[in-house]
This record gives sequence, structure tokens and C-alpha cells, in this order.
Amino acid sequence: TENGFYDPKTKKITWAISSLSSGEVKQLHFKVKVLTPEEQSLHPRLLFTQKDISSLREKIKSGESKKMWEGLKEKVDYYLNSNPSQVRNYANNGTLTSRIRYLAFSYILTGNEEYGKKAIELMKSWATDKREEYPYYPYWEGRYHAIGDILVAIALGYDWTYNLMTEEEREIILPALKELTFGEYEHSYTLWWGTGDHYNNWTGTKIGGFGTAILAISGDISTSEEKIEKVIEKSFIEKDIFIPYNRNDLVNFFYEEGVIAVSYTHLRAHE
Repeated sequence: TENGFYDPKTKKITWAISSLSSGEVKQLHFKVKVLTPEEQSLHPRLLFTQKDISSLREKIKSGESKKMWEGLKEKVDYYLNSNPSQVRNYANNGTLTSRIRYLAFSYILTGNEEYGKKAIELMKSWATDKREEYPYYPYWEGRYHAIGDILVAIALGYDWTYNLMTEEEREIILPALKELTFGEYEHSYTLWWGTGDHYNNWTGTKIGGFGTAILAISGDISTSEEKIEKVIEKSFIEKDIFIPYNRNDLVNFFYEEGVIAVSYTHLRAHE
């Protein structure tokens, strides 16, 4: 299993790799690229920027990356058959997140608009399948940590297909993503897994969800910078409780889902 921790002072990630067979832990160190203010205001900006895309597309033409892409392509070609009217079923069976992420990422890797448009169709259907009570939009029923998973998927899908969307499509998806982002931030702390000591594994998934989403939309919404900063600040506070408390449990394979979910949010937010 792999778990990463970001040090804002050195701008390095320490990645702990644990072996299931021996329990041995090795540490790897990676230097983090800091985005310029201009890059932070454009899409895509999560995981890579526009100027990285040509090298990604070149990379999948040979070697191990080509094999990985061929495996992914088989799955996303199947996902092209996704029916947007079934978005709630996809959420309930846990495949909505992978459908959106893989289709949007495949659009980035190939430039094939068919992949991107299908991801957009699914996000539009998700955004318009609204109910009155929190959490508002389709997610894995009864599993509140799945809201975090959904937020990460929609955030990445929104960011990676932003330049393919029409203005009308953005006006459908963005408000829904914004509403669930702030809803997760504000309402989660009233639920059983988000109160008390905040050590539950779902806490990390929640942080990863609303933290990643706010990074995806912060330049596109009229919400005040102060309110946006409060969301990011809250995720830092939670991280400072959650990760140190659970760090010693990683070798024993507890809390990994939450730690993995929270790590990316703070890597980018620190920048």
C-alpha cells in the first residue's frame, strides 16, 4: 500500500510504501512542482496543467505507459455505453466515480472528445438529479464517505473537461458541485462519523472530497475568498488531527482510504 505526506517547508512528498508480506516500510521522496498564479487560474490545474498534456499523450505511445493505457482504454470504451439516466444506479453501485474520472482522463490522454462528452453527460445528469435534503445529489446510499468520493470525481471531471464544456454545461455542473462542496463542509460535522475526535476513516475521505473540489472551482465561483479560505483552513485543521493520529496505524493497514483521500488535497492546497 502507498501513503504520501507533504512537507510544505521542503515542498517534498514522503511516500511510505508498505509490503503486505513483510510489513517493511520504505520511504521515497519526490519534489513537488509549484504552480504559477496563472496556472492556478486556468483549467486543467488538478494533477497537471495544459502544457503537460502533450507529454502525457506522447508517454502512452510506448513502454509500460502504453500497456497501462491499453488496459484503461478497454474499460473506458465500455463506459462510453453509460446511460446518463442511470446515474443514480451508477452512484449506488459505486461505479459513477470511476466512469467520470476515467472518461475525463482518457479525453486528456487522447484528445478524443467522445470520452470527454460522455463524462460531461454523466456530470450533467448527476447535477440535475437533485433532492431537497442533504446530501442533495446521487451518492452511494447510506455511505457518507461516498460523498467525498463523488466530490473528487466531479471535481476532476469538471477540471479536465472544462475547456470542452459549453457555457450552458458549466452553468449546470458548477452550481451543483459548489453546493455539495460547501454542504459537505458545513453538514458533515453534525453526523456521527464527523463529530467527537474526528479519527474515523471517513473523515479523511470527506476532507479529500471538499478540499479537492474547492481547489477545482475556487476561481470560477463568486463566493468570497474568505469563505473559500475557511474551507481550506478547516481541511488543514482536520488533516493535522487525522494524519498524525493514524500514521502509526498505516503499517497495520488501518485508515488507508482516508489518508490516501486527504493527501492530494493538501499537496495542492499548500502550493
